[in-house]
Amino acid sequence: MAVEISKKRKRRKGPFICPVVNCGKVFSRSDHLARHQVGHSSQRLRCDFEGCGKVFTRIDVKKKHEAIHRKKNSGQTSPQDDNNEFASSSSKEGNMVANKTSPMYSSDPHIGKNTLSLLEEVFALSPNFPNENCQTEIDNKTLYNMIHFIPELENNADFTVAKIKWFLELYWSLYHCQYPILHRPSFSTYDAPPLLLLSMIMTGSSLAKKVTPPPGFLFEDPSKLAMIIAEPLRWLVFACNEAKPPCKAWVIQSLIILETYEIISSSRAFHERAVIYNGAKIQLLRRSPILGGDPFKSYGSDTSKSTNLWNTWIESESMKRAALMSFNLDTIHAVVFGHPMNIFANQIKLSLPCPDDIWEYKNVDRNKAPYHVTETPLFLDALKSLLKGEAVNVDSFGRQIILSGLINLVLQTEQNVLQWNNFGWKTIEKSWKDDISAAIKFWKTQLPEGNCCLTLSSVYYAGATSPPLPPSLMPEDTRCKFPVYHAAQIYLRITHYDYIVFAGAPKRMNVPILPEDYAIVVRRIDKWSNSVSGKLSVINSLILLFEMLLSPEGSVDIVNYYYEPDKDPFIYRPNVIICAILSLWAYAFHVFGPESLFSSPDLRHQLKSGFIPAMEDGSYYLRRVRSELVKRTGISFSSLDHMDSAENIKAMKEFCRVLPEIRGLHHLIGLLRTLETSYLGCEWQVGREYAKLLGNCIKRSAGATHVFCNDMYDV
Repeated sequence: MAVEISKKRKRRKGPFICPVVNCGKVFSRSDHLARHQVGHSSQRLRCDFEGCGKVFTRIDVKKKHEAIHRKKNSGQTSPQDDNNEFASSSSKEGNMVANKTSPMYSSDPHIGKNTLSLLEEVFALSPNFPNENCQTEIDNKTLYNMIHFIPELENNADFTVAKIKWFLELYWSLYHCQYPILHRPSFSTYDAPPLLLLSMIMTGSSLAKKVTPPPGFLFEDPSKLAMIIAEPLRWLVFACNEAKPPCKAWVIQSLIILETYEIISSSRAFHERAVIYNGAKIQLLRRSPILGGDPFKSYGSDTSKSTNLWNTWIESESMKRAALMSFNLDTIHAVVFGHPMNIFANQIKLSLPCPDDIWEYKNVDRNKAPYHVTETPLFLDALKSLLKGEAVNVDSFGRQIILSGLINLVLQTEQNVLQWNNFGWKTIEKSWKDDISAAIKFWKTQLPEGNCCLTLSSVYYAGATSPPLPPSLMPEDTRCKFPVYHAAQIYLRITHYDYIVFAGAPKRMNVPILPEDYAIVVRRIDKWSNSVSGKLSVINSLILLFEMLLSPEGSVDIVNYYYEPDKDPFIYRPNVIICAILSLWAYAFHVFGPESLFSSPDLRHQLKSGFIPAMEDGSYYLRRVRSELVKRTGISFSSLDHMDSAENIKAMKEFCRVLPEIRGLHHLIGLLRTLETSYLGCEWQVGREYAKLLGNCIKRSAGATHVFCNDMYDV
């Protein structure tokens, strides 16, 4: 039986009468009245084009008038355009300057009609957004609406109005700043569907352990609250009438928020459930105008019909962001976890997300509304530009999407090559992987200062946030903020399956690893470790570990960071660090053998305590290896951020050349133990599984001959 979702508040009914004396005009809608009242104001707007001087009372009429000037003088721009104070954050950073005449700006008339003309009209109107308090406030009616769906919440000590408000603040300050799929300025807890609110509260409660709670707040178990909400949430969403194709944007948004929680914050069962039902979410998108329809069309539908311009644009952009975020997650999970993909880059016919400043726009001063607000390239055009070494103008969320697009090309091409090879067809040149790798490196050069450790490269803040931010989200933090970039560089050379099996995982995707399977992996590892690709994987792994566990070269204070995955606000960073340490261990162990023989069955005197001594402390090992690589090449790792992609590739080859000369590269027991200890403390079940696998690597590095970690999943 379908669950009825509570409807949003209806628009106030008219008529609406102009209150100005001697006017008395009547309107059926409040926004029409507001637009009419501008004509009564003393505000006058003068055309900015030289020699014109016409005066207007409405900004939308003024801009339409100026558009006629632009058509007549295609090379002339108004001063207002040049001095628009609503420039996007990426434009302020000055690194990603786009050529507005380049092919990445579609000239398709349908695209222009659906976006440019719409947004010109949208930003000519003052947005009637709710008060900011409405983004977190909860009243008793809203509380009971949520309890109606999950009755168990009524007796939960952490499901109170004050604590729910704080969980929502955590959602906005920690999750939304990374994945802005909801339109915050127009969001109201009083109007939001209860199931969407529950997904946000679930995520906020799972993030509670990452920050210090407010004074006087005593939590019983926020993580348990998240699990209580997560368990039935997917079925409740699917049971709603609004989840039927074509579904509402909030349905996809709720499923995205739930999926990210299940994948990285919960149990093994929830982790697997997220993978299995990811396809259902993609199918809902395929059965909507945003991804559905003619597979050969060159553009997607970015707008939907509505009687209100602001609602039209918000609904359209929200659905587009939900589709792009689904693509982003699908790609990241394929690289980081080895999950199968459900959507490919060539199927995305949408433009990239609008600039972050536009998405967070809440200013009621219409003179500050942007004019050029839609000049975001089509997704596929952006990928083509990067492959040709041309800059693309995007902000933090857009950067994530186009990076996933490049990674997706790798995965898609690999599948095609494998299929064609099975039939004896050799149609793709071997250089494709180098071409995409170069494009990914070029993507990195387009980050602010070319630095993936800058917080603003991947995070957008519209203003101060209520909860205190974790240290790793502060602007001054120097640790990596785009770990997926390093995951991509590793995956280009070695698959998740190979290094996880070589480390001793007894099963992959619930399928047992047989001895013959392991033997095949060993042969691939042997070929990989003797190639340039193997060395490039190791260098990229080391760079991430340097960035995460050491202070930068030349720092005044020498700091060794202790990594706590449970405290990390960057959702996929704990997984990428595991990718890095396991690929590094696979290379070092295969090439150089064990660090010691303390666990060898041939050792005459066995260690009774079970503790395995390390040749080096983890931080000392990383600092020494970094120093030796710099000394032998004369290239500092900090200088990589200031190189163009060609110089970067040359520098990486130099690091690869000297890598075999680095002494004690296999002295990894100390580093493995440090990470094992931190992952053992995870509430996240998959994190504790990783800890057991790292413990297995420690034993093998100490001479143990048993390969598989048979109790890996017994956590």
